Order: sequence, then structure tokens, then C-alpha cells
Amino acid sequence: MEVGGLMTKVNLFMNSKILLLILFVLCSNVFADTTYQVGPGKTYTLIQSALAQLLTDQGIVPFAENKIIDVYTNTYTEQVTPNSNLNPTATYKLIIKAATGQSPIIDIENTRNRGFSITTDYTIIDGFEVINAVVHAYQKASILFISTDGEVKNCLVWDSAGTGCYGIYAIKKCKIYNNIVHSCYQNITIPEGNPDGIEIYSNLVYDGTDLNVSATNSTINTLVYNNIFIGGNTYNVTFYNGCTGTKIYNNTFYSDSPSPLSFRLNSTGGTVRNNIFHLNAVGVRYCVSADATSYAGFTSDYNCFYTGARVGILNVTGYITLANWQAGTGNDTNSISSNPLFIYPIGYNAEDYRVELVSPCRDTGTDLSGEGITDDYFGTLRYGWSIGMHEVRRTTLTTRSTITTRTIITTRTLR
Repeated sequence: MEVGGLMTKVNLFMNSKILLLILFVLCSNVFADTTYQVGPGKTYTLIQSALAQLLTDQGIVPFAENKIIDVYTNTYTEQVTPNSNLNPTATYKLIIKAATGQSPIIDIENTRNRGFSITTDYTIIDGFEVINAVVHAYQKASILFISTDGEVKNCLVWDSAGTGCYGIYAIKKCKIYNNIVHSCYQNITIPEGNPDGIEIYSNLVYDGTDLNVSATNSTINTLVYNNIFIGGNTYNVTFYNGCTGTKIYNNTFYSDSPSPLSFRLNSTGGTVRNNIFHLNAVGVRYCVSADATSYAGFTSDYNCFYTGARVGILNVTGYITLANWQAGTGNDTNSISSNPLFIYPIGYNAEDYRVELVSPCRDTGTDLSGEGITDDYFGTLRYGWSIGMHEVRRTTLTTRSTITTRTIITTRTLR
């Protein structure tokens, strides 16, 4: 009996272990992400085919795990449009991304209006090159993004033919980060929908044939930080026509085009902190413009201005020097007017717009960690709060280059 009782206990113990193992496997299967692979030699040759299968498998049921479309290196000449009946959640996303180590291209071929058309919430677009949209018009862009709490990241978006497309066209609250966007009509645009809380950060944005960034029609509490904005034909960056609560922090603005302005603000309650405004121009050109609408609640400080033109214009009054601007507006008490000492004054590489160890921008900004900003464009922890997108390291002395021509960036570095 004692032996039998012992064996019974052993069997019960073993059975319980097996049951636990089975439950573990079942739970692992239930909560594991579901991945669909797209590309040469993969299950699907088209991204849309994988999305169609996802709809068949999932239906309209809210996601219970992430649904991932893994896309391999190839050139895809299709518009990527998830069915609007798909139901991602705040916890479980729809993720359309480049597979690890892959570089897929969405080529719009200068014949269509969109590369991505996203209307599902909680959707992530990650790691694509998107090129050659044909026109800028209402909701027509390389990436049309209407996705609450969605993300566009690690993408290269550009228009090789210069036909004038929109780059990233965002309407709802989302994050746009770690992208390179250039040579579109407006590289990043927020044109409608009254979105509250869009974040635009750590992007390299340059040579918009009209604007680099444009926001209008009552966008609310947009946070723009750690970006590099170069060029822009009409303006570099503009927030106007009813925007409120715009925050412009730790960006580097570099303008040497015919653009009359580096930054234009028509935004009630706008705040401008820790930015470099480098305007290579003379005459009636301005680093900052704020009109009568912006005057109420507009604050600007801890910036660096370097220009042969004028520092700013408030409403209709222009101010040539920083001292004039300070006296006339009461803003920028702690700002400086000095050469920021970029490592490479010409170029389209992000590295070009780091500043030297001896830069006057080093450790002269203000602490914005309370706004949720903890690092710089390159992912370096901010500790001394340098002005601009680059937190100057104290241990590495960098020197200038003699580069005199620009190199167009057509590859992206994922960060």
C-alpha cells in the first residue's frame, strides 16, 4: 500500500506537470503575435494579399495579439491599404514593417496618389522607402496616415521627380519619428482634423519644394522636438490658421534657400525653446515670425540665432538684432546670437549638424525633461541641455570639414 500510494502521488505530480506544460503551450499560442511574410519566395508576394488574408483570419474582432506584416526587400508597386474593418487596439497593434535587415520600397511610379493609405487606428508603419507620389491634393500623399495613436517611423519618403507630392500627411493624434523626408511639396503636413497631441521628433526633413512642415486648421498641442529642418522654399516650418499650444523644442533649423522664414507661428499659446535658427540670408528674411494671433501666450527663450538677415517679426514689426527682439517683445531673455559652430556647415547628413565641443550652444539650453524629452536626435541622453537637436558630448572634440557640396540622402539609418 505504501508503494502504491507513493506511485499514485508520483503519477499525480507528473500529470499535473504535463497539464501545466500543455496550458503553457496553449497560452503561448493564444498570446503570440501573428506574422504574415511578404516578398520573393515568401507566403505572399503582395502586401495587400497579406492584409486580405489577415481580414479573412481576424474579421472585425478586436485584436488579441499584435498582427505583423513582415515585408522583405523588393520594389512593390501597390497602394497599401488595410481594410477599415480591421480592429487593432491600444494594446495590440497592426504593424506593417520591414523585416529585420530588409529594405522594401513602395514605388508609386508617378502615376498614383498614395503609397500607404492608413485609416485603421493603432497602426504602425516602420522601415519603408516610399517614393514618387504624383500630386499634392486633399488626402493624397506618399503616406496618408489617419490612425489614432499610430506611428510612422524609420521611413525614407521622397519624390525623385519633384512633381510636388505631400510626404507624410497626418490627421489624427500620432507619432512621426526617426524618418528622413525630403523633396516633396510639403514633407510633413497636418492639414485638417483638429488632432490633439501629435508628436514629430528625431526626423531629418529637408528641401520641401513648398514647406518642410506645415500644420493648420486648429491642430492642438503638437510637440516638435529633436528634428533637423533644412531649406524649404516658401517657409521652413509653419504652424498657422488656428493652431494652439504648439511646442517647438530642441530643433535645428538651417535655411539657405530663398525662404523668407525659418519658422512661422500663427498659434495661440506657442512655446519655442532650445532651438538653433541658422538663416543664411540677408535683407528681409526672418528666423522667427509670429503674427497677431500668436501674440497671446507666445513665449520664446533659450534659443540660438545666427543670421545675416533679421531675428524676428512679431505681428508687423520686424526686429533686426536679438537685442531689438528682446526689447520689443520681452522674449528670448536667455537666448544667444552666435555662430552655433556646426561640424559640417553644408550637407544633408544628420551628422553634419552636430555642433563642436566649443559651441556656444553647449549646455546653454533649459531643462525640458518635464516635457518628456530625455535624449537628443542621436539617442544620446541629455544631461547639460545643449541648444539644438544635438546634445554635445564633453569628451569628444570634433572639428569642421571643408565639404562644399550637398549629398542627397537616399538611404535611412534605423535608430
